[in-house]
Amino acid sequence: MGRPSRSRLRQIAGLELNHLTRPPVLLAAAFLFAAFFSACGGSDQTEAAVPAKPTPTPAERALTAKFIAAAEPICRQGNAATHALGEKLSQAVAGSGSLQETVLTGLVQPGIKILSRQAGELRNLPAPRSSEDLQTYLGLYDPIIELSYQLEAALQDAEDPHRSREIELLISELGNLQGAAARRFGMHACSIDFTGALGGAK
Repeated sequence: MGRPSRSRLRQIAGLELNHLTRPPVLLAAAFLFAAFFSACGGSDQTEAAVPAKPTPTPAERALTAKFIAAAEPICRQGNAATHALGEKLSQAVAGSGSLQETVLTGLVQPGIKILSRQAGELRNLPAPRSSEDLQTYLGLYDPIIELSYQLEAALQDAEDPHRSREIELLISELGNLQGAAARRFGMHACSIDFTGALGGAK
């Protein structure tokens, strides 16, 4: 599956957020999800016309198990690093004069690095290409990371304080979709989204 360029992801992700004063968040996230995968060459077939999933071969099952065994430690490491950000952030906020600046430099910017590193490491693992759930899980890193860059820009723009909240909600909805795909594939640590990891979910 080809990955859209960042400029294409910006176009998909939005982010016409100036027009999303009170967006129906789930619909916005669903649009983003659908648009991303249509950019990857999705089908126009109706649900009824989609053939049933083939039964995985023994080789595919073995590769799935191998992928999960390698992926879970990567995600646990990322979750631990994210939780550490939350611990440091609570301390930094107490002595900071600007909550927005503290969140930007202490959470969003290092969080983008954690997500990007995790996505890269997971995509380098040998993976069963036949799993739609895994492809969905891995594919959703791109719009989540792009939205995180949009959040970074929004936090730097003091003139529109509502925009960052709208982006946070979109990231949360996509994180829920990604976590659900991970669970369907059989992963646990990789199903924990950024917010869950901040809170110490394991």
